[in-house]
Amino acid sequence: MLDRRSIKKDVKGILGGESRGAVFLATLIVFILVLVYFGAVWAVGQLYPVTGAELNAMNAWADQYAAARVAGGPLPDVQGALETFAGSLRNIGMIQLLAWVLEIIIMLPLAIGVQKFMLRVIRLKEPGAGTVFKGYSGSCFFRAILLPFWQWLCLVGWQLIMTVLLCGALAGAALYTGLSTQDFAVLGVGVTVEAIGGIFTAEYLGSYGWIYLVVLGVWTVLDIWLMAFKTISYSLSGMALAERPQIGVRKALRASRRITRRNHFALFVMELSFIGWYLLAAIAMALVGAVGIGLNLLNMGQLGLIITLALVLIVSLIVLYLLMPYRVGVHAQCYVCLKRAALEDGTVVREDFRGKRELRQAEE
Repeated sequence: MLDRRSIKKDVKGILGGESRGAVFLATLIVFILVLVYFGAVWAVGQLYPVTGAELNAMNAWADQYAAARVAGGPLPDVQGALETFAGSLRNIGMIQLLAWVLEIIIMLPLAIGVQKFMLRVIRLKEPGAGTVFKGYSGSCFFRAILLPFWQWLCLVGWQLIMTVLLCGALAGAALYTGLSTQDFAVLGVGVTVEAIGGIFTAEYLGSYGWIYLVVLGVWTVLDIWLMAFKTISYSLSGMALAERPQIGVRKALRASRRITRRNHFALFVMELSFIGWYLLAAIAMALVGAVGIGLNLLNMGQLGLIITLALVLIVSLIVLYLLMPYRVGVHAQCYVCLKRAALEDGTVVREDFRGKRELRQAEE
């Protein structure tokens, strides 16, 4: 079992030691790369401009459409709206697509590099700040990009299983309450409100509606629990990949799943313990926003904008320096402790952290 207080105390001691300078330089590099990312997204926005007036017009049309649906009146012309906003919608789509591509290229490898750097800091190996660039090197770059997609596919697979179970449970509830497949034959013509109302009448729901509510409630609780459980199971796969990129994505996921076994609740509590830090960061940024609004009310013009931007950059760097090394360092220490314990009790073996080439060379 992880000792949360001991781990945090150890990480604070390490970060306050000789590695302090390297940690600050690494944080500065990360800060610059994040600025590069946002700058690139801004440049994309300039290539595919969408004016505030167009956004306001689209929001107004969406509000009219929603109000018409609620009131039951005639709906606004969808085809005409699409033709009117075609250029803006196309530009918004391109901005989102290119921003997503930039995030994949810049941010995902950077995350692996940061984890690799913090693993070395935690193990007192005195890494250089340039270690954060390791995520962009060689095969690590492509594996850093693939890892989140594999995690997503795994979670989607479990969600599909839960969806099938929900459909089966609802079908079972329908059969238990006296409905048959013939009652649902009308839906073959078309799924309409009238057809569904003919099956689930007010009298029927008054007698058996509670059963469906119980089924949905139990399923929701189990679904939330399972998704949280699986998310925590895969949470240390980035650390495993950062430590040994040659093991590949699937082996990193499997290693994370094994070393987190019986420690899910401890890791969940560990993550919750950072809520205070997140709130402080949000308050700091809110104060900066309040200062910006105050300068705008004072009609300071360009000078007020410059001061606000400077404050945003300074506060963002301070928050990043205080939070990122500490949070990633705690996760690195959890990984180190759990891996050591898993190796000792045989949950994993050292071959689980070796790539195919290393295993072939060992056999030869």
